[in-house]
Parts: sequence; structure tokens; C-alpha cells
Amino acid sequence: MFYKQITDKFKKEADKRKLTKSNMCTWLIIVLLAIYIRFMGTFLTMFSDWWNLLSFSVVYLIVILLIYLLEKSIEYIRAIIISAIVFLCAWNTIYLYAYCNRNTDKAIHATVSLNGYGTRPVPKVLFTYKGYKFEKVVNLKDVISKYGDNLRNICELELSLSEVDALPIFYYINYIDVVKKEKTNDKYKTDAND
Repeated sequence: MFYKQITDKFKKEADKRKLTKSNMCTWLIIVLLAIYIRFMGTFLTMFSDWWNLLSFSVVYLIVILLIYLLEKSIEYIRAIIISAIVFLCAWNTIYLYAYCNRNTDKAIHATVSLNGYGTRPVPKVLFTYKGYKFEKVVNLKDVISKYGDNLRNICELELSLSEVDALPIFYYINYIDVVKKEKTNDKYKTDAND
């Protein structure tokens, strides 16, 4: 009886420790994901769809490799958690490096056409820059109240970007502004997207 009470007590403490480690991993993933989303919103990255596919393939391979190497000593969900943490840490490191090495001395100012916009669930604009399509969050409340709902025909986007010296495919967004198109010779003037 006494032995059973002691073993039950140790099992409960072990379960509490497992729960605590699980909670720590969950919170770590949430924090890393929030940092990743924040950095992703402040950069234009000139990646093709192949890079995204390659990135997810690497995560998948890490999961498979962990499951193969650790076999029964690791649960499948733990392999996915470890892979997610590695993936988010790697991308956050790349974004942090890009943020620290951005060239703030000379900004690139570009005017691009507004390809589309949305207001739900968050206000965002769709545009093309150097042949790549982007979707970025922008406050559209004042713009819609000023120009109406037909923003694509009336407005364009002004971008102010800073190049990242070490990573030429990264551009830091200083600001994105929705402005009214300027008229030149009875036609709207917009700069080329390329």
C-alpha cells in the first residue's frame, strides 16, 4: 500500500513535468510565430513559389528524419513540434539579420498600381513589385471614406523601401501609402512595376 502511494505520487509529478514541457513548447511556438508574422509583414521578399515549396519540403524532411532517427523514443507530435521550432527559428534569424543589415541611407521610392484590396478580416492591399505579387496589411479606413469603394481605379500605392545589403532579395518596407492617381494628359500616370 505504501509502495503504491509513493509510485502514484511520482507518476503524478512526472505527468506535471510533461505537461509543463508541453506548455513551454506551445508558448515558444506561439512567440516564434508572432515574431515571424511581424517580420514577414515588414519585408518584401522576392521569392518565387519554388522557394516556398522548398521551405515546406525541408520542414517535412526534418519531421521524417526525426521520426526515422528517434523511432519509438519520440512521439510523432513531438517531431512536428521540434520541426516547427527549427523552421521558425531559422526564418526569424534570417529576418533579424536582414533587419540589422538594411540600408537606411538611401530609400527606394516606387509607385505601383493597386491590383486589389480587402477589408475583412484585416484591411490589406494587393500589388505587384518587380514581377512578384504581394499582399500587405494597410489601414484603409480613412482612404475608403475619402475616395469611396472603387479604390482600384482611383488610387495607387506609394512604396518606400530600403534595400538589405547582404540579401538582395529582401526589401524593408519603410511605409506603404495609398494615394490618389495623378492625371497627366487626361490619363492616369503610374510608374512601371518592373
